[in-house]
Amino acid sequence: MKIDLNSISVLESIARNGSFAKAAEELNLVRSALTYTVKNIETKLNITIFDRSGHKAQLTPIGKYILEQGSDLLKQAQILEDNIQQIASGWETELHIVYDDIIPLKNLFPLIELFHLECPHIQLHITAERLKGTWEALFTKRADLIIGAAGDFAQAPEISTFTLGQLDFDFAVAPHHPLASLPEPIKNSEIIKYCSVVANDTAKELTPMTTGRLLGQDRIAVNSIHSKFIMQCAGLAVGFLPKIWIHDAVKKGKLIVKKVEKSKAGGNVSVAWNNQKIGKGLQWWLDHLRDKPSQLFTTN
Repeated sequence: MKIDLNSISVLESIARNGSFAKAAEELNLVRSALTYTVKNIETKLNITIFDRSGHKAQLTPIGKYILEQGSDLLKQAQILEDNIQQIASGWETELHIVYDDIIPLKNLFPLIELFHLECPHIQLHITAERLKGTWEALFTKRADLIIGAAGDFAQAPEISTFTLGQLDFDFAVAPHHPLASLPEPIKNSEIIKYCSVVANDTAKELTPMTTGRLLGQDRIAVNSIHSKFIMQCAGLAVGFLPKIWIHDAVKKGKLIVKKVEKSKAGGNVSVAWNNQKIGKGLQWWLDHLRDKPSQLFTTN
């Protein structure tokens, strides 16, 4: 190879300092060593990198091109060295977190912000899934950590879990929906007359789960709890929603909570991870989720 990273570093220093002498001082080298490095590249490639006719060493067009491309190589090399040190000290370079969107993403913001402040060199990948799709992301190694997972499908010995807390549900309808004016508790025979909206399970390989729908009831399927929430606020459909999603909407009169003949029981949601590979970044999340799980259940 006719140009190596050390040579690029020498060229960068000369260009930035405007002279071979100042660059030699910065690099703690004799000036002749820099002159030799530059001349060696110029001879091998049959080019001129610096115009030395003036008081300052000026890059030629080809010299500018070499440094433009070379600067990226220097940065990548530095990133590589940093990543090697990061991994050697037990920190991951990136972390893949999947959360069940039954927990509003904004409830994760305080943890994300704190993690970024304390661990700025770890790249976070945060993705939403639903129901068994959350577990599937862990089983297929698309996730290092899952948050808010419903049920308990962790049958493999390498999967560890702990309970975050319980999510409770209310049957909610828009104020202008026909069910809003019916006496409570509303019977199933009345509810079944109207369309329900269901947030689909995102699992592709595991058998999907379906919840909150009466047998024979028409339904609209959407891809997120947020979409379900919006459709119920619009009065297009009815159904159960997590209390943490509807608190503010009920307060503002966008939704009405109705007692029904058959309520939906609350359920625990969990954190799960692969216990065979726990870096310091993953351990940070586990410690903080154990420490203050209640912040994930802040009402919306």
